Amino acid sequence: MIRFIIDFILAYIYLLSRPFIDLITLPFVFFKYGKKGFLYFDDIGYRGDIDSAGRNRTLWNTLFVRNGGFRFRKNTPKTISRILGINGWLNQLTIIGWFVYYALWVIDVQNWFKGGHCFQSMKGEDFYIPNGVELDGELYDKRK
Repeated sequence: MIRFIIDFILAYIYLLSRPFIDLITLPFVFFKYGKKGFLYFDDIGYRGDIDSAGRNRTLWNTLFVRNGGFRFRKNTPKTISRILGINGWLNQLTIIGWFVYYALWVIDVQNWFKGGHCFQSMKGEDFYIPNGVELDGELYDKRK
């Protein structure tokens, strides 16, 4: 229990100090890299998304995924959008999951006519489809 409390406190010290550290880092980045400094922080959101998909998996599975759907897992390098896309394709999202799925579709203007943000995120994904899941009007059976 003590180890949990210490880890929790240290994690939140890091999370709370990160924005300040990033702001202090910014002038150094532009001084060293010039205009290329604009790319320095380009993957922070993506890495945070993957981190949240694994770290907050219990919350996301409860809110977004029906039983039998593709689950959020620890140490799986997948974004929240990718897992929402997989479950949308499998029709395994909860009402809240569908709401987030379509909210991301609306936000990502570039993918409005390409199937939406979550669909584009899951394209090319190789994943396990459980037996009994309906795909395109047919019941999936991996024994076929």
